[in-house]
Amino acid sequence: MTLGVLGLAGLLWLPLLIGWLLVRRLAPGLRADGLAAVGLAYLAGALSIGLALTAWLTVGLPLDPRALCATLALVGAALWFGGARRGEPAVPVRPGRSEWPLFAAVAIALALALARGVESSRRPVLLGDESLIFADKAKILFDVGESGEPLVARVDLQRVAHFDYPSLDSLLQLWSFVLAGQILFVENRFLVQLAGLSLVCLLAAGLRRQLRPVAAGALLLLVAAAPATGKASANCGADLMTAVGLLAAVEFALRWLTTENTEDLRALALSLAFLVWCKNEGLLYALALVAFLLARRRGPRARGLTWFALPALIALGTWTFNAWHGFSNGVVGLHSGTRLVELAGERLPLVLGYMGRLLFLEPQVYHYLFALLVAALAFHPRALGDRQLSVTCGVVAAALLGQVLVYLQTPLDLEWHLDTSARRIVFHLLPAAVLGLARAAALHPWLGARFGRSQDAETAHAERGGGRKAGLEPTPVA
Repeated sequence: MTLGVLGLAGLLWLPLLIGWLLVRRLAPGLRADGLAAVGLAYLAGALSIGLALTAWLTVGLPLDPRALCATLALVGAALWFGGARRGEPAVPVRPGRSEWPLFAAVAIALALALARGVESSRRPVLLGDESLIFADKAKILFDVGESGEPLVARVDLQRVAHFDYPSLDSLLQLWSFVLAGQILFVENRFLVQLAGLSLVCLLAAGLRRQLRPVAAGALLLLVAAAPATGKASANCGADLMTAVGLLAAVEFALRWLTTENTEDLRALALSLAFLVWCKNEGLLYALALVAFLLARRRGPRARGLTWFALPALIALGTWTFNAWHGFSNGVVGLHSGTRLVELAGERLPLVLGYMGRLLFLEPQVYHYLFALLVAALAFHPRALGDRQLSVTCGVVAAALLGQVLVYLQTPLDLEWHLDTSARRIVFHLLPAAVLGLARAAALHPWLGARFGRSQDAETAHAERGGGRKAGLEPTPVA
């Protein structure tokens, strides 16, 4: 490896520190739930690095590591000495009984993620999507920058696939190049793979709110040990980041639905900004989530809406970048309405059959977790009346429907397109779907979290006597 101890600290710890300070400022009440705070800190830190590098490249400044680190240090100092805001009242997360089974599962899951990172460090980033799409884009940005005339006029882009993809993954790899002063082929994976830490912490925090420790720990380990998770964690492609972004967005949306806490709204906006900057699919997932939130809830207060300017500006920035440099999406083709109907008639059985096998008949990939979710809903169909469960399942279903529509009108060979992308897309949805599974399982008195530990605002209202009026039932207490 090229980076020394200080370089690795700047690569990994500096983003986490900046992210933690941002969480301390924007959602101080979240510190009561350390798992969620650490998970969100990674997203906030990655966004900070990406925005700093984007600003540097746009202005045309040289990528000097000392100047960039000094700027980030000043931002961190301002966040620290600015002090934390007074936290809003949060739902209690103190355990009603020992939670050692869940925290043991967290330790095992983190160790598994670390082992995957160590194993992947034995091979350089030279092949596959992690190189052709993301690392090569980072190399071009490191060599020639982003400002000035369009890139298509200055460099040979033939070796780069999908240059139109959102740039956060490439910017995180660019950060490793900047710290080393040269292009790297191993350490550029590390900051992207650190999303595995966020995945474990955010999923554990979400499961902890819903389930008893043993059940929450078991589901966490099923996700962490899934081959699909292992494959996404072993490279620096953006699939792991996309899954984490969707998980965070769904988790904080569910919290906001039940607490109306402005801090949860800020965390949701940060999560959506991260999500739309990962991959093109992220914008589809974000729009689906916002649509279901609006359908299930009155709009947030005006002061909360301002935070949603961040994901909107990032999506607009990606579009502007592609328009300026002349990049377009070669995966999605446009057909006339008649042609699309014809294609749908030919392709729909193949696409639905393929996706059905992935979701329900490949236990070696997803550990039957999607099948368990469907079985839980079939066993208790009235559960979909629960706001949290309906939003979670609605987002997962809408995301799958959107991807089916993409496959129906793709200009690429359909079977090749499915073989090369469908498993990764289904993995994007796996952690969020497990949150839905946990919510459905929590309706069972033997599995649901104890009232004293993780009761949400809806159920607390029902327990105080407002549940009948609101159409809610209190969670049974064992």
